[in-house]
Amino acid sequence: MSRRSRQNPPKPAKPALPTTPTAVPPAVSPTAKDETDPLATALRQREQTIEELRQQVAALRSQHDREQGDAAIRQETIRALQQRLMEKDRALDTAQQETSRLQTQWQQVHTELQSLQSEHTSLQTELQSLQTEHTSLQSELERVHGEREALGNNRSKPKPKCGCWLRRGLGTSSNWPSRPKP
Repeated sequence: MSRRSRQNPPKPAKPALPTTPTAVPPAVSPTAKDETDPLATALRQREQTIEELRQQVAALRSQHDREQGDAAIRQETIRALQQRLMEKDRALDTAQQETSRLQTQWQQVHTELQSLQSEHTSLQTELQSLQTEHTSLQSELERVHGEREALGNNRSKPKPKCGCWLRRGLGTSSNWPSRPKP
């Protein structure tokens, strides 16, 4: 059905007018006349349609206002989320810079630690060498002390005054007097 046919139904055919002038139309009350008058019916239907349309327009406006409010809320939410995202991006950039700085610092510390470990290993090797040398010197010292004691025991014997004791191996060669050449 077309829109026009819903708003204005087809008009019924008009009753034929009496051909005799003496005929008087039957008496009809005003309300009954309105009920039978097609124009009044069409007018009432039109007013009802207009009222329905006004209600629909009001409902649509209300819905539109709600949707605009919802859209405004969504826009505000989007703006707030974008703001938080930007803040998080800045925080992430700061954290990445700090991480980069800490990585550089860690690499420096790691390099220094490796250097110290290498130095420690070198010092340990040197310490072992010194300990070996110390042990060797200690043995040498004990040997020298033993020789000294042996010499000390030999010294307690009366020594001839001529120096022949030196020639018999009781002293060291550096203590021997030079011999006269024959």
